[in-house]
Amino acid sequence: MNDLCDFSLPRRRLLKAAGVSLAASGLFAGGSRSARAETTWKAVQKRGVLNIATEMQFAPWDMIADGKYAGANRELIDAVGAKLKIKVTYNDIPWDGILPGVEAGRFDLCIAPVMATKERLTHYAFTNPIGAATAALVKKANDTSIKTARDISGKIVGVQKGSHVVMDLQSFSATLPKPVEIHEYLDNSQAYADLASGRLDAVANSSPSLAYLAQKRPETFALVSPPFGKPTYLCWVARHDDTALIEAINGALHAITEDGQIAAIQKKWFGVVTPLPQSLPTPVI
Repeated sequence: MNDLCDFSLPRRRLLKAAGVSLAASGLFAGGSRSARAETTWKAVQKRGVLNIATEMQFAPWDMIADGKYAGANRELIDAVGAKLKIKVTYNDIPWDGILPGVEAGRFDLCIAPVMATKERLTHYAFTNPIGAATAALVKKANDTSIKTARDISGKIVGVQKGSHVVMDLQSFSATLPKPVEIHEYLDNSQAYADLASGRLDAVANSSPSLAYLAQKRPETFALVSPPFGKPTYLCWVARHDDTALIEAINGALHAITEDGQIAAIQKKWFGVVTPLPQSLPTPVI
């Protein structure tokens, strides 16, 4: 799992599918430093194209389905592009090349969801939230002993090693009558397997990841609501000085919130609708 993005599965390199542009070609609109003589947003408006990058290996945000780019992010950025009356060009590249590519001007925007933190805000410009990353729990579908998060008191809970969820779970455990027995895993899929087999009572992860899991496997897993962690949010990211681009994106995000598109996309991909703040709150971490 990348340190910038808190996801349910480690990012793995994906063979590029037909019809998806590749970073390796080096052919990116606005890629030269000379193009930075004008603001990125003015350049986007002039060419009528927003050049985005993500790694299409993290369902349900970004993925390849039937040889085509799909996912919640695809639908969100397409809706934003429609509001701004610009075309969106998609680039599928390994995660570790995305932010350097944004900084170098090869891409206008990173739409691989990045969790907003105090430290990251000093390096990048963040859009308003496009998703929640607050720590939550998933249990076995037939477990009636866990109705709210506090019911994990004295129980065994799995979590991915190194994620921000570990700290949230430890802090939450300290507030319970009995401490939680925390088992850390290198891969969330291993934790989910142990939960399904009865070796764990619950698994902690970011709320959208668990909502997607529960929606895909309702016979096995059920989401525990509400989340227990500190409120954290996922955003898209641009260069630190690209304030005009961020303002334009935020305006479009507000418009698709008002007309119900964001709620419909959330319901489709996560099975639940999570209201999002209309501006990025000061990060708690």
